[in-house]
Amino acid sequence: MPARAVQVFGPTTVDPGFTTTGEKTLLTMATTLPAGGKNVILCVMTSPNLSTSTARGTLRIYKGTTLLHESIVDNYLWGQAAKPRLLFAVDDTPAGNDVYYFKLNLTATATVTGSCHVQGMVVKADDAAWVKNTTGTAVANGATATIATLSTAYPAGSKVAIVASIYGYYNSTTGTQNVIGAGNYRLKSGATIVSSNQFSHGSYSNVEPAWIPLSYLETPTSSTQSYSIEVYNNSGYSYVFFGEIVAFTIYDGAFLDTASVALTANTQVTVGNLSTTLQGDVAVIALGAAENTTTTNVTAFNAGGVVLQINNDATTQISNQTSWFIYNTGTHARSGVLSMFRFDSNLYNPSYQVKMTAAASGLNGEAKILVFKLPYTRIMSETVSMTDATVRSSRVVRAEIMSVADVFFHDWLYIAGDVKIDDDIIGEYGIGYKDFAREGLPIQTLKHVVYDKVILDGEEIGSVGVEWDDKVADLSPGERFLYVISSVELVED
Repeated sequence: MPARAVQVFGPTTVDPGFTTTGEKTLLTMATTLPAGGKNVILCVMTSPNLSTSTARGTLRIYKGTTLLHESIVDNYLWGQAAKPRLLFAVDDTPAGNDVYYFKLNLTATATVTGSCHVQGMVVKADDAAWVKNTTGTAVANGATATIATLSTAYPAGSKVAIVASIYGYYNSTTGTQNVIGAGNYRLKSGATIVSSNQFSHGSYSNVEPAWIPLSYLETPTSSTQSYSIEVYNNSGYSYVFFGEIVAFTIYDGAFLDTASVALTANTQVTVGNLSTTLQGDVAVIALGAAENTTTTNVTAFNAGGVVLQINNDATTQISNQTSWFIYNTGTHARSGVLSMFRFDSNLYNPSYQVKMTAAASGLNGEAKILVFKLPYTRIMSETVSMTDATVRSSRVVRAEIMSVADVFFHDWLYIAGDVKIDDDIIGEYGIGYKDFAREGLPIQTLKHVVYDKVILDGEEIGSVGVEWDDKVADLSPGERFLYVISSVELVED
């Protein structure tokens, strides 16, 4: 089943305490998502510019006390403020209302501390596929190497969202300034490069890695797919790389990958603007990249300087919660990419913008915006007496009448619920069926009536039914589905 629910946590700031070692919780993600399927957990962290700091550590994602994934590279905070770090994991066995933690495991301390920007997103995506490499891939200077490959078997014609994160280091303990050029950190579909870094980006040493996230949306033409991340190393030095890829199908979506856009100091510039025809509940994974072309280390953006907006609305924008420091163009940390997440409900043809207000001159920006819609869910319930339930075969439980605007958002058509006695669930019923997609054509009213049996201890004790008027537009080719979730409670008369 394609992605069907999303929750976003943050953005916010946290000072984990860089003066002591040990695990530090950066973000707690207490979900209300149902059990079953798979949950994709995406987390981003931007460290403060502690220029004299020797603090270093790894990033971790937990489900409760179970470690799902850890970044392999033990990396310094010093020199890494320019490089927001995206880490993700997949939970294959969600129990429902799962709690995830994004943590920093500090192995060395600093004499000062500071606040980090953090944000998280959890996607309920039953067909999510994930690959990561826990053993580094050596990439010699001048070589091209595949870091990780993900094989999937999604139906031809489906829509597939892909997110990747590549990180790796110049294989040296002494350190030298170097970068890998634009377009050389790559996400591929088959043999085709579908996404890559806009700006050159590198590593100073084995504890100051490069870190590049990438994204893409495609509609495969065959029923087997191969997604990979690779690096062409033109830095002049040998590297060791790690990475991960996650893919999942979506009902519908849109994607934008911009070119480089020159920024003007103290002026907000729209780096990317993606218009969509999506309707209903919509999630966004945006990547905002920036580079410093000057010879000066700068605070490139103050807090709130990089934003993800919907419909050019600044009141609900997602933004960086701490300042973003980027080093000069001759350094490994001359660029970085900030991941931003958002989720909005009850939308009609929304547009999304990545905007940047540079705090210094000589900066460029770029954006990748991945947008995907989710199924619309309606909740309703009714209490039915034990006696009444036995004669419901000739009567119905009447659902509320749906508005025209509501109907435009329905994607999954499935009626399900619990059967209860004295607040205890003793069984369940489910009715699923298909219907045609509606577009903005002349309005008509259709009546739907669906019945199902009520079973108690293996015995049929009656039936339940749902009837409603569906005010919709004329039929057009395709299918749509709707979740209508309800419960039947059996009460002694």
